[in-house]
Amino acid sequence: MITSLQNIKIRQGIALQKRRERDKTGLFVIEGKKMMEEVPIDWTIKEYFIQKSFYEKKENQWWLSTYMYSRFPNVLYSIVDDTVFQKLSDTQTPQGVIAIVEQKKYDQKEIEKQIFSLSTNPFFLLIEEIQDPGNLGTLIRTADAAGATGIILSKGTVDLYSPKVIRSTMGSIFHLPIITGVNLLDSILTLQEQGIKILAAHLEGILSPYKINLQQGIGILIGNEGRGLTEEVSKMT
Repeated sequence: MITSLQNIKIRQGIALQKRRERDKTGLFVIEGKKMMEEVPIDWTIKEYFIQKSFYEKKENQWWLSTYMYSRFPNVLYSIVDDTVFQKLSDTQTPQGVIAIVEQKKYDQKEIEKQIFSLSTNPFFLLIEEIQDPGNLGTLIRTADAAGATGIILSKGTVDLYSPKVIRSTMGSIFHLPIITGVNLLDSILTLQEQGIKILAAHLEGILSPYKINLQQGIGILIGNEGRGLTEEVSKMT
């Protein structure tokens, strides 16, 4: 059992609360039963930590066996003292289990791959410089529920792998490809070249969402909370 904050694994896990470390290592942190249950087997869990008091409860043994030991039999895990686990968690009330996960990297080619692999009309959400982690997580969750093909995040958008964003997605981050740090103008051109109609949520918009023909491939643009979409991007619609 890990009882010291000086343990190298704990120090590495705590460091991942910072974006610089996440960018450097290509790793991020997820926490809680719900998130663990959502992780697909094609995502890589590097290791995970179980809170001592969580581990000792009989009702959690079945869950650990079903969702962790059997699904990730080759992944190392450690039991962690409650006080140390509290530091590893970024919430006031730790949820018992924390995993270190490898980030998924998608690129521009993934957009075309998704378009051509679908028999139905694709639907993309394009986000420009959203800053609030909760807002981004909610948009991802909503896009997932609406059956989005993929999500494209512009440069300057809040870090996809921030703990607050991850928590807010409630597992939807694992359900569809999310491309980050792109030049949105290039992505829009790529979609338009493949026949995807680009629509924008804009204060000066005159078309009601209820009058939009959704029987075609579409991409919906959403801009920054304070200033909306940039003029350059708006002109692409």
